[in-house]
Amino acid sequence: MPLTLHPEVVAGMGPALEALAAAPKLGPDDVAGVRANLDAMVSAPANLITTDPDIQTTTYETPSHDGHIVKIIRLASTKTPPATTTTTANPSPAVLYIHGGGYIHGDALTWTRYIQRCVTETGLPFFAVEYRLAPEHPFPAALEDVYAALKWVHARAADLAVDPARIATFGQSAGGGIAAALGILARDRALAPPIAKQLLIYPELDDRNTTLRPELDALTFWPTSWNVIAWRAYLGADKAGAENGEVSAYAAPVRVTDFSGLPRTYIDIGALDIFREEALAFAAGVAKADVEIEVHVYPGLPHGFDLVPEPSAPARKAIEDRIDALKRI
Repeated sequence: MPLTLHPEVVAGMGPALEALAAAPKLGPDDVAGVRANLDAMVSAPANLITTDPDIQTTTYETPSHDGHIVKIIRLASTKTPPATTTTTANPSPAVLYIHGGGYIHGDALTWTRYIQRCVTETGLPFFAVEYRLAPEHPFPAALEDVYAALKWVHARAADLAVDPARIATFGQSAGGGIAAALGILARDRALAPPIAKQLLIYPELDDRNTTLRPELDALTFWPTSWNVIAWRAYLGADKAGAENGEVSAYAAPVRVTDFSGLPRTYIDIGALDIFREEALAFAAGVAKADVEIEVHVYPGLPHGFDLVPEPSAPARKAIEDRIDALKRI
């Protein structure tokens, strides 16, 4: 049977998808074109989402591997005990949040508008990382920035009232790809305590996903042509998609060959997402290594199905599933 959008997605997102499908195709290095589209599709809708006055934000800083200063935004419900300068008797789990944008677009504060419900309903503090973007800062800048933020939360755990043994990562789209790479990197660098859990939300994992798929591309907010642009910006035009060993699993996590020792993993993705196969391939590797895995594939939903001010019923179900997974860190 042909692929079809969920009726609520057609009603709410159909015109935008039709306009995107009819728009002129971008060249393989048109980063500015993708950024302009993402400004309209992600940043503009985010500005329509009311900021929850019951969520407090605090900004911290830490140096990355090369001295670059990484901003970390802590979001916490006012119902959550504040971070203190003394060790708390009951430290909380925490979530390191990594925003999306194809490795080339976005900022932490804009994307946190979409996860306010997760912060409020779990009562957990989220630490959103302002990592550097390609092509101005190609791989491994983003990954090292996020790793520096993770190390900072570890080092400040007592002051932040956080249990370092219960820190999860939560990434959307490219952020999901960085979160998956972070799980591999933290394992290989013997981070202790290790990451407790990783939530990979429609993650971008494979630089070899470059074959145009007209039927699917017409139904998604992240077509394959944009994927080509993003990976060329992140890895370099000469490396993206290469099969000669030049691309590591720290860049494209689905390339990892050893899944043992990775964090417990949660993945959700729409059935109409071009990342569907790579997400399921990564999940299969996790499962084969006997690491706890939970996977949700939502019929009729495209990439970015939750990035609207009023999500559809199936998108709301996906958000509920994420909240449930967060409560089980």
